[in-house]
Amino acid sequence: MNRILRAAPFALWLALTWWQSSESDPAGGIELPFADADKAVHFLLYAAGGAAARLALGGMRRPSAWSAAAVLCAAWGVLDEVHQSFTPGRSPEAADAFADALGALVGAVLAEAAARRIAGLPDTPGPARASHGDPCRADASDRPTPGREEAPVR
Repeated sequence: MNRILRAAPFALWLALTWWQSSESDPAGGIELPFADADKAVHFLLYAAGGAAARLALGGMRRPSAWSAAAVLCAAWGVLDEVHQSFTPGRSPEAADAFADALGALVGAVLAEAAARRIAGLPDTPGPARASHGDPCRADASDRPTPGREEAPVR
């Protein structure tokens, strides 16, 4: 997939979160259904960001794309909370940053699992696959040949 197309959802997510963080009333007057519902919104928003970042970083070799995506989005969440301190009517909250980081981690891990499933690889890399980079880019020589067993070592 073209790098620009892969990065577009993440770039759009970054722009939308920055814009939303600049709003004095980010809910737009909507009453949230329960106390701390904003934490669930933070979690879901950053889960989407973690998945989009994993897609954008799909060609990385080291560190793994999912961990880099989670760290990048968690750092963006902290920066977002700092940015809110300059917005009238808003204040930074550590609990929001925690919900952001947790959502980013879950989104990146789920996107990694989906990429591995699509590529036909195991959900967790074994020692032989750990350095092969993005599972979506694995070639046929990376996969075992069906019906062909290795000779036992004597």
